Amino acid sequence: MSQEDPQLQLIRRASSGDGAALQLLLLQARGDLMRYISRKIPEDLRRTIEPQDILQDVYFEVFRNMASFKASEPGMALRWMLRIARNRLIDLVRLNNSAKRGGGRSEDLAAGDTDEAVVKLLQDLSVYERTPSRSAAAHELLAAVQRCMNRLPADYREALRCRYLEGMAVNDIAARMNRSSGSVLMLCNRGLKALRLEMRSFSAYL
Repeated sequence: MSQEDPQLQLIRRASSGDGAALQLLLLQARGDLMRYISRKIPEDLRRTIEPQDILQDVYFEVFRNMASFKASEPGMALRWMLRIARNRLIDLVRLNNSAKRGGGRSEDLAAGDTDEAVVKLLQDLSVYERTPSRSAAAHELLAAVQRCMNRLPADYREALRCRYLEGMAVNDIAARMNRSSGSVLMLCNRGLKALRLEMRSFSAYL
């Protein structure tokens, strides 16, 4: 019987919830991902979005979907991650072009739309809190999200929990927090930025 390729073995272990294997898989792909992102990110986006942010989004998506990823040859994991990076860049270019057509500024991308990956994590955390039946790797990531949430200022944490974990309408959040709807939206946008920074500081995912 032929021995399984070491890379395929690593992918299989990562898909099965082996956190150390997933960390190693991401570490092996990091250089190629950063080179690709740095080469492909448009110049006008570099003023507001760092390549590291896009890399982090790729990591988030890998953590969220690793349990369902299947590979039949060693290079498939890297190609999958590069495809995630490409799709994220396309989304950001589309958002940037939409902001320009709408009379906004490309800098406005930093106000919340770029945090789609963080919002997805919060939505996953909401599902996990109701039905905790995720893979070990997903559990590890969502536990990290919860710890980072706990380090946010109380108003940011409350706004994010109400909107993304409890699914409350903005008007209802405003009533609960005794604030205006505009203030709640501001807290959510700032909270997402703060949560992204907290996640970036969480070295296991960088």
